[in-house]
Amino acid sequence: MGASDNSDSGIPLCAGSMACQIALQYVVPSLGCVTAAGLTLSPYPAIRRAVEDGTLGKLNTLPFGLLACNGLVWTVYSFYIKDWFIFAPNFFGWVCATLYTLYLLPMATHKARQLTVLGLVAIQSVIYLTGAIAFISGIQRDAALTLLGIVANAVLIMFYASPLATCFEVIKLKDSSTFQFPLALATVVNSILWTSYGFALSNWYIIVPNGLGVVFSVLQVALIFVYPKPAPTVSTGTAASADYLVAE
Repeated sequence: MGASDNSDSGIPLCAGSMACQIALQYVVPSLGCVTAAGLTLSPYPAIRRAVEDGTLGKLNTLPFGLLACNGLVWTVYSFYIKDWFIFAPNFFGWVCATLYTLYLLPMATHKARQLTVLGLVAIQSVIYLTGAIAFISGIQRDAALTLLGIVANAVLIMFYASPLATCFEVIKLKDSSTFQFPLALATVVNSILWTSYGFALSNWYIIVPNGLGVVFSVLQVALIFVYPKPAPTVSTGTAASADYLVAE
């Protein structure tokens, strides 16, 4: 979920076409904002169900904490380069993911809660320190953009890769219940849009993490179809529908 800082320069892929430049500079990132919002909102049904039931089930708090950190770091980045396309979806993502994490943490195991809290504190400390160096220290603009870009890329890659930490368990158990299909699908579309935008602007801070996001999320979707969630052992259609919300 990034953007280029050299929007005033021509786009090589457009070969001077104004319509192409408008599409790539405005239409593509606008669609990226929409898919990013979908990515942020896709876990809501499962989270609502978990809160109503008072149990996490197979939900994992860590990806939501990483989503909050990702929104924060790209929001800071947007302040520096003054880009609304970066600010809007990432600020929204930070707000929603922070709420998700706070709602789910009380239901998590001690180990999961400790890992999520320590991860949040550590990553956000790095983000704020990086922002302080960029805004306060007086370093050159290019150096500040490089520093912010590296940290933002690192956090985004961790977010994309975090669900795959359980892929060996999924393969072993032949059960992908720990993955959320709407979240994985939204990530595929979102990653493709931002990767395309990165290639259009020749911005490797966009291309690298979102290109990896395409690979990670496609693999996750593949595992969901190869090892689908076992059918719920309930007798009524209503209960089955409710259980499906947890899987999503």
